[in-house]
Amino acid sequence: MLSKCSTAAFPSPTAATFPPRGLMRNADRSAAVLLLAGALAAAAPLVAQEAAAPELVNRIVLRVDDEIATLSDWKERTATRIEQIGSVEGMSLDERRRLVADAGRAAMKETFDELLVLSRARQLHLEATPPQIDRAIDNAKRSFGIDDDEAFRRALVDNGFSVESFRARMARSILFNQVLEIEVQSKIVIEDEEIARHWRSHQEEFRTPEQRRVEDLVVREDGPLDESARAALAADLAARLVAGATPTEAIAGAAAPEGAVSAVDLGWVEAGSLAGELDALVQQLAEGGVSAPVAGRGGLHVLRVAEVRPSVVRPLSEVREQIAAELSQGRYEKAMAEFLERQAARSYIVEDLPAEAIGYRAAVVGTADPLFVLMRGATAAPAAAAAPPADVS
Repeated sequence: MLSKCSTAAFPSPTAATFPPRGLMRNADRSAAVLLLAGALAAAAPLVAQEAAAPELVNRIVLRVDDEIATLSDWKERTATRIEQIGSVEGMSLDERRRLVADAGRAAMKETFDELLVLSRARQLHLEATPPQIDRAIDNAKRSFGIDDDEAFRRALVDNGFSVESFRARMARSILFNQVLEIEVQSKIVIEDEEIARHWRSHQEEFRTPEQRRVEDLVVREDGPLDESARAALAADLAARLVAGATPTEAIAGAAAPEGAVSAVDLGWVEAGSLAGELDALVQQLAEGGVSAPVAGRGGLHVLRVAEVRPSVVRPLSEVREQIAAELSQGRYEKAMAEFLERQAARSYIVEDLPAEAIGYRAAVVGTADPLFVLMRGATAAPAAAAAPPADVS
């Protein structure tokens, strides 16, 4: 039986459901859209089905003014969320179980927030025009690396979409952006003086580390020389560099046999960029300094610091947009929550909830969503892992 909910204000814990354009990394933005607007993927079977009581195959489970969500909509969104939970690496079993148990409520909260925004779009008489949808689809094709219409159509079909249903999804996204631009983003103003104050009071956050441009001559252990000859050649190269020779001149002057020495320009390096002893050695050298030969991967290394770039605080002109984005993000989340609360208070809301969605208003979604945080961390982790302290050869 349908029950009409009170239209009193319901505090929404939702953070910025759709982050301001340009304020988040691509990976973050993709994860947020997956969590609120639904993933562009075919729905997997629900891990936890509703109790086996007789019911309609489909029904309206939530209505906000003239916007509705059906049971199948909710099941698809819940299935997508559970699939995402299963795909996040490094999550404890207890955390995974907790998120799966809460998936139905979180999916309904996402749906509720979406309907609130779409209802406001209808009230404002907003629409997504065909040219706008075409541009959105062109952007999607570029992001997927697809430039052929037929290949794009096949990709949509593989993910459970027709061209028409995908256009409808893009239209909804456009309406979202339009509403949030009017109701949230346009109300956030960051003054220049505020940006300058933040820069002055957080100088260390904008400090660049000291960098050294390093050249490396490696007397190769797999070259034609024996150990004692390699040591003698490395000492000769070091002496020539100290005397002012360039790496090329040092190699030529030492008459190194072919294949005995490799000259490597390591470029600009920061503390911790090189492996072990090599890194410590480089940090001790002043501009123009040359190291004694040191054993490392691939052979004996003779390092020269060609230039030192000192640590400096980046000027305000370089970081102005970064600061504005950071300040805007915090305010955006607060403004978004306030907008959703206002919209809920003035909306006609009817619920016929599945058991797993009861209590959905207390669920946390958006950028504060635990799943979103985990997905963002999992996305960032490979990039960090891909850049360990380097050795040279």
